[in-house]
Amino acid sequence: MGRSIATALEKAHVHFVVVDMNEAKLKDRGFDYYVGNGTDEEILIKAGLKDASTVIIVLNNDDDIIFATLIARNINRTALSCKGKYQQNPSINIQGRC
Repeated sequence: MGRSIATALEKAHVHFVVVDMNEAKLKDRGFDYYVGNGTDEEILIKAGLKDASTVIIVLNNDDDIIFATLIARNINRTALSCKGKYQQNPSINIQGRC
């Protein structure tokens, strides 16, 4: 899902920053990125979350998505928040306001 989102943003000429643990997936893609954990407040701040207008959270499990959402809201309460829905627990609907 993250790759699809990045591709769509690139095609729309929208500036974005990606945070991911795997630099090999990000290197030489032509967009800004930070290597690190998307639930790490320090990494999110370095990636520019304080000034972001939108946050898209796509992680591998529901708990991390919820945790990252709480951290993102703490850093930037005005950013429109969008979360990717992971199917680990279909009873939890954490779709964002986008």
